[in-house]
Amino acid sequence: MGIIVAGHIVEETTGMTWEAALASLLFEPLGIQLTADPISKMTGAPNNSRDAWGHSKCLNFLIPCDPAFPFFECDNPTVYGPAGTFSGPHAAMARYLAFHVACHRGDHDGLLLSQESCQTLHSPANASITTGFGVYGYGWFCIEEGRVCYHDSSNVLNLYEAWLVFDKNRAYAAMTNQPPTPEAYDAVNHTITTMIELPEDQEDCSARIPSSVYIDH
Repeated sequence: MGIIVAGHIVEETTGMTWEAALASLLFEPLGIQLTADPISKMTGAPNNSRDAWGHSKCLNFLIPCDPAFPFFECDNPTVYGPAGTFSGPHAAMARYLAFHVACHRGDHDGLLLSQESCQTLHSPANASITTGFGVYGYGWFCIEEGRVCYHDSSNVLNLYEAWLVFDKNRAYAAMTNQPPTPEAYDAVNHTITTMIELPEDQEDCSARIPSSVYIDH
């Protein structure tokens, strides 16, 4: 709910849709070019065998959501935006996450956000409010005394998780086209843990990602 409200505040403040504001005020300064509408409703979209379909779960069976079927939206309702509706190329997300790490460490030019502002984003909003997942900051769960931040997102058909590890100067992300079940969380967490634990000279770990993370449609 908070991110939905934040999106409305952005629109009222800038006079732009939140999609246009993200593109012009955030992504373009970072050199990120989106090749498609960041809102991917996919209703009635043509069947593209290269795209991984999201899945729902019913009676322990995973049911793929076919975007060519016209009666279902394979995504959250538009009104949820920008919470759980934004999508984009993995390379664009990688650059965005890299910016968070560089800005936090003071390795960015500071034109978009100052180091102080970035560190505030990665700090607890209220240290007295804790959850079983860590202390919540401004969009990030903060653990390891603030040395690590993470966030996960789902449109109930897919799951994406990102970690910022400032001491290693690295950002890590994993995703699956499963619904956010315990098994899906285990898969993405195992993938990220595997990448974090690799020695720096072995960080090209594409061959080591467990096959359980991806389910073909």
